Amino acid sequence: MKLRKLQHRESLQEKLLSVRESPGVRETSSVQAHPAAIDNLVRGLVDLLPKPDGVWPLDDRAKWLCLAAGIFDLGYKVDDGEGRQIRIAVVKPEAPNA
Repeated sequence: MKLRKLQHRESLQEKLLSVRESPGVRETSSVQAHPAAIDNLVRGLVDLLPKPDGVWPLDDRAKWLCLAAGIFDLGYKVDDGEGRQIRIAVVKPEAPNA
C-alpha cells in the first residue's frame, strides 16, 4: 500500500497499540480513558491519505476504509443494539450477458 508517510509523528499503528495497551482501557472505552486518542487517530488516518489528484488503487482505498472503520469501532459505541458490522470490499462488476 503506497500512502504518504507520517513525518516526525507516531505511526498510526503505534497509536492504536498504545491506546489498546494503556492501563484502564480494558475497563472503560478508549475515548473515556484517553479523550484525545480518537482525535489523534483520525488525524493520523487523514494524514495517510494520498495527495489529491494522485493515483490511489482500489485495494489501498479499501484498506484505508477498513482502518477507518476499526478506529471508529475502537472509539465509539453502537447504539442500535444490533449485531451488525460494516464490510468494505472491492467488487468486480459482472460481465454483461451477450
